[in-house]
Amino acid sequence: MITYEYKVLKVKVKKNVFSSKYYEEDHFEEILNKMGRSGWNLISSLPLTSNGTLLEVAYHFSRPSKNVSELV
Repeated sequence: MITYEYKVLKVKVKKNVFSSKYYEEDHFEEILNKMGRSGWNLISSLPLTSNGTLLEVAYHFSRPSKNVSELV
């Protein structure tokens, strides 16, 4: 049976400009490519808002689990 692991990358939005709490905006594409080379597939993105204001975007990734014994 194939099992999967998941990762969420949240990117904050400031004044309609993306910035990350961990990475600079201009490196975001590089980060996505690195994740892809590591086997992560982007499965969805979700805007996170408060009172109609976009605060951040959550990017959801998955990949086949490398070790079935890691599962709880």
